[in-house]
Amino acid sequence: MEKQFMTIDGIRVELNGEKTVLQVIRKAGIDMPTLCYHPDLSIYGACRLCMFENERGGLDAACSAQPRDGMVIYTNTARLRKYRRNIIELLLANHCVECPTCPKSGSCKLQELAERYGVTNVRFPNTSKDKRDYSSKQVRPLRQVRKDVQRGSGRRRYPLCIPRIPYAHQHLLRKAHR
Repeated sequence: MEKQFMTIDGIRVELNGEKTVLQVIRKAGIDMPTLCYHPDLSIYGACRLCMFENERGGLDAACSAQPRDGMVIYTNTARLRKYRRNIIELLLANHCVECPTCPKSGSCKLQELAERYGVTNVRFPNTSKDKRDYSSKQVRPLRQVRKDVQRGSGRRRYPLCIPRIPYAHQHLLRKAHR
């Protein structure tokens, strides 16, 4: 059987049965940002941070796209960086901004990505209705994710610090696509 390859940012990578483009990207040693992806859980594709651009300029989520022989993609174009900054900004706009009291403070993936992509302020109003005190009761879902992964249940439960982008702000993502 003939070997299959795809090209990522000019790097030719052999396909060896990977199920998603994200797996091939990581195999190539490229650090692709994600918030919702976990290899032992079902594919959800909600955060949209793992978007890649194909050779025709189309965008797709690497966590849910299947790799194909001859595929040519780009993971770090100016368009994608702008798109990711917008997503991070929208997530922060719908985020409980009590980071100092959050149990994930200092090891929060969203904080890390905001710093990495240079998001220092948010242009959108905070729409979060989450005004809870983060006690050990609220941290339980984070522990439950680990248990579900260890048991191999494939069930998806979300950490409280990763909010959904509110519907009212989704039109801004469509603008970033252009």
